[in-house]
Amino acid sequence: MACLPRSLSPVNRLVESSLEERLEACRRLARESLESPRRFWLREAGLLDWVRPPEEAFVGEMRHGDMSWFSGGLLNAAWNAVDRHAVASPERTALVWARTEGDLVSWSFRDLRQASSRMAQVLLSQGVRWGDRVVGHLPETPTLAMLHLGCARIGAVPVVVPAGSGAALGRVLRATRARVLVTADEAPTPEGRIPLWDRVEDLLGGLGRVESVLVERRTGAAVTLVYGRDQELGTALLRARPTCALRPCDGEDPLLLVPGLEDGPPVVHGLAGFLLCSALALREAAGVGPGAQVLCTEGFSAARVDVLWGTWVLGGALVFDERGDGAHRPRALGVTHLLGSRGALAAAGPGVLGTSLDGSDASVAPVWSPEGGGMLAVRFGDVGGTALVGVEPVLVDLVGRRASGTGAEGELCMKRSWPGQPRSLEQDHAVFVSQRLERFPGLYRTGLRCRELSDGSLAPTGPIPLAAATPSNVFPIEGPMGRA
Repeated sequence: MACLPRSLSPVNRLVESSLEERLEACRRLARESLESPRRFWLREAGLLDWVRPPEEAFVGEMRHGDMSWFSGGLLNAAWNAVDRHAVASPERTALVWARTEGDLVSWSFRDLRQASSRMAQVLLSQGVRWGDRVVGHLPETPTLAMLHLGCARIGAVPVVVPAGSGAALGRVLRATRARVLVTADEAPTPEGRIPLWDRVEDLLGGLGRVESVLVERRTGAAVTLVYGRDQELGTALLRARPTCALRPCDGEDPLLLVPGLEDGPPVVHGLAGFLLCSALALREAAGVGPGAQVLCTEGFSAARVDVLWGTWVLGGALVFDERGDGAHRPRALGVTHLLGSRGALAAAGPGVLGTSLDGSDASVAPVWSPEGGGMLAVRFGDVGGTALVGVEPVLVDLVGRRASGTGAEGELCMKRSWPGQPRSLEQDHAVFVSQRLERFPGLYRTGLRCRELSDGSLAPTGPIPLAAATPSNVFPIEGPMGRA
């Protein structure tokens, strides 16, 4: 569904519409999603291709973490992100890689389908099956995309630890009990090379569960492979078939895990809900669609993996900026949409649609989920802001009392479940419930602190530790998807 004339492509639509029109379109969709949630979500689920469409949108109750979206429907994430575009427009650009060496490498949707199929075949050869967790510790290269898509083809569940977050790698490996790790020798960055393999070697001695390590030779640094455990990823991919059957998955199966902000297990995200909310937010708030080329200065792993999946579902392309200077040369990279800080948006200049990543003043300034769940609310310049589809926010103080009015600040919570909501913590649903649902009964804690602006919109002010727990005294919450 498009809220503005269908004759315009999503990219041109956003350029030609005013901020007021864009705000009203988002408000109208958000209002409908709260007033008629079942009808709205079953209709919007048509954005995805289904093997078997779901009969219900939401089943369960949020209070105990019993949240199930589009359960019973069957689909495959890789088909929705890549394969269907490879069928309709095989030569359309899906990925642009700006290498540290200075050159650009472009991948079409056909290229990406074949590459992700090879990755899936390699994972299958290592014994990976449906539901298995696969850990990646990779630079911002197409291998990151191949890992996500390869896992999705066979129903495996990836969790990517960014190159700059090495301290989390051991924690993620232990929490997921993963038997397969995909990594690289080094990660080239603007600040220098990060020795990924050295980290992995230091960790694996005490983690006997890891049976297979696939190593990408990104820089050619010295790597000593252990016979029977380690394998060069490039060689394995060359030997693999460029086709792999797609496994239909339930709409509520896990799509991916995101490393938590705290010293805890990764966050679990549901398949269909994550794809749908990521795509709808990028389409309506940022104008992403077919023909868009999206650069995110934070990269596409961890918290911004929603941009990776949402852009591809909509038929756009991603720009992997390994050099880190893409905001200063958007035209050379073909960037149409930039997600970045205030400085990055200013450097890009006119001609690029900018979306803020840090809550700074911009034409599009979203409130982002800190756990990879995408946009929760958005502010359009000085015009005003709104919560996005399915999201019913409330700010509360330390004891759960409503904080409202201009300048009010509090913890951002949700009154009801929405499809992009995190589902659990890996291997520890009890802790998920106690941290996010029990402190303020009837509310879901996002782990984010926000301030209410004069126009009623929200601006993020920082994260909140979810591990802390104090007695609560909260107001009652009512709603079709709130408490039981």
